[in-house]
Amino acid sequence: MLQHRTPLGAISTNHIPGKHLSPYLQGKVASAAFASVKPGGIAKALNLHRDTINYTLLQDNKRNKGKTIPKAARRRSYTLAKERKLLQHVRKFPKDSYEDVIRACNLSCKVSTIKKILANQTTYIVLSSSRVDP
Repeated sequence: MLQHRTPLGAISTNHIPGKHLSPYLQGKVASAAFASVKPGGIAKALNLHRDTINYTLLQDNKRNKGKTIPKAARRRSYTLAKERKLLQHVRKFPKDSYEDVIRACNLSCKVSTIKKILANQTTYIVLSSSRVDP
């Protein structure tokens, strides 16, 4: 008989997803550095790696009142020129399938990306997912 899974404990509210330091620990590191404690001493006292302390101190000036710095957004997989080329092709050949459009425009993006590009346009164009010619 299989063992039952143990229930999960309560999730701490002072925890950021991933392996980041909590704002409380960031404040402790910053206040210790302000009190002229060296990074090695802070690392021993808080049981953290010295590189973590150094990185936290470097990023401390960029933080606005101790808030976490947002990550940069993911880059687009297409350029504006390729988007224009895609729209021109779709307006000229509205009955092409998504695969035909990808081949004709020499794109390296997915079908879902093409759907998003077309959905953002004022004139929404629907392509067939697969077209069989008689």
